[in-house]
Amino acid sequence: MTGGVYGQWSGWLADFGEGREDVPLESLPALLIEDVGARTAARTCQRCVAALNQRVQLWTEQFRRDLERARSVAELRRALGSARARLDPLRSLAASQLLFDDLRASLQEQLQSVLDEAQADLERYALGAGGERDTLLRVVREQPVNRAVRLDLADESHGRSHHSQPVEGPSAPALAERPLDRIPPEPPGNSTTRRVLID
Repeated sequence: MTGGVYGQWSGWLADFGEGREDVPLESLPALLIEDVGARTAARTCQRCVAALNQRVQLWTEQFRRDLERARSVAELRRALGSARARLDPLRSLAASQLLFDDLRASLQEQLQSVLDEAQADLERYALGAGGERDTLLRVVREQPVNRAVRLDLADESHGRSHHSQPVEGPSAPALAERPLDRIPPEPPGNSTTRRVLID
């Protein structure tokens, strides 16, 4: 990795945007304005934004493919679980204390907004799913993609949907292999393709 604070971050962000984390985020130096200067700080912020936007796009495209392949409740659960797991690196970057305070706050706020929109779209789809309404709504609320973007990422209290009351219906084991009437041809949350930050 290229030496210097900017060089190290630039190389890491290029890999991150393409879906790679060969070097741990925690190994990077903290971004301090007194160390890098105002102009380099601005460039680094731009690269952080661009890398996160690129990674959100990758996440959205994979989510679309997984949803298109899902043909049962069990497969939908797996698609949601996989989508949630792939968000962990994005959450870690947005919440990293290595970032400038203002940058970290902006990334967290905007990433949370993107994920809230994705979850809302999933629930809107479930509500319109006819006979599968209760089944799909339960599933998407049990595994929300909009788990809060916080520094305390391991706090399970943030792993719950904003909806505290689950939809009543058959127990999860009984639903596990029931075929779905339909799965959206494109994933809910197309809004996640938008830029995380607006310059």
